[in-house]
Amino acid sequence: MPRKKLNINWELVEDLATKHCTGTEIAATIGVHPETLYDKVREKYKIGFSEFLRQKKENGRQLLKKAMFEQALDGDKTVLIWLSKNYLGFTDTQKIEQKTEIKTEKVDLSSLTDEELQQYIAITDKLTGAKK
Repeated sequence: MPRKKLNINWELVEDLATKHCTGTEIAATIGVHPETLYDKVREKYKIGFSEFLRQKKENGRQLLKKAMFEQALDGDKTVLIWLSKNYLGFTDTQKIEQKTEIKTEKVDLSSLTDEELQQYIAITDKLTGAKK
């Protein structure tokens, strides 16, 4: 007995692919095995399913970008800000530059006793984290 002819809703398949659905998701939606879908795409479009999906996803990206630009130009500030950051490189961050100058003075230690000098060394070692 011959197999029943599949009636695939190609408009739905293309729509789902444009919306970035996977082959498995599309096959499940139209009620066929993924391999059947891949074979039927190859028959109808004369390209592999990966190329078919790539083309449709690109169409989806273009449609989405167009819709976003239209929303932004119609006054949607959220979309306008998002597009400005992602396409024009705008950022919310501010560059803050700070210059710090450290002055050091020479200390004359010649008048210190040996005991005072040892105390001075111990204190500076503690402050600088120097280890003996």
